[in-house]
Amino acid sequence: MTPKTISPIQYKAAKHSVENIKPVLKALQKVDAETLKGDIEAMSSLQSFKRTLTKINNEHQAVLDEGQRQYANRPIELIDKAAARLNSDIPKEIELEKAGLKARISTRDIKAKELLKKGFSDEEIDRVVPPVSSDEIALSCTRVAELEAESEAIQEFLADAPRFSTELLKNTQLSQSEEVVQ
Repeated sequence: MTPKTISPIQYKAAKHSVENIKPVLKALQKVDAETLKGDIEAMSSLQSFKRTLTKINNEHQAVLDEGQRQYANRPIELIDKAAARLNSDIPKEIELEKAGLKARISTRDIKAKELLKKGFSDEEIDRVVPPVSSDEIALSCTRVAELEAESEAIQEFLADAPRFSTELLKNTQLSQSEEVVQ
């Protein structure tokens, strides 16, 4: 019985098996009664072995066939969106988040130095130009971590051929897409 969906591991295992069993079956086709010197028991054992190998090969071939069917019906538009998000959008958003935090800290430091030169005390400077709060820094770090987690989820999705399980995209921006299982 072929599984309903084929995982990458199942597909690779089936491919490995078929690639190794087919040549054995082909070689065994050349073995005949004359090769076995008319030994009926040996011939019977050989036929039984060939049937078993053929059955195993057919089961693995069915997995390959189903995997190829799944791959042919893959959600191409969603895969394209995922690749674009992974390779362009997420890196840009991470860079913007990091640069934004750095700019806020830098801008505050510059203003604080100017006020210090004008004779303001540290307490007065903090009232006029409050430092970037630890909550703001934590929020920025959390946002970057979320984007990195989304990137990992998308990578898992893209590596999930032939299945391309949309479940892997549940906690990503792509989960809003109609193709993603809610």
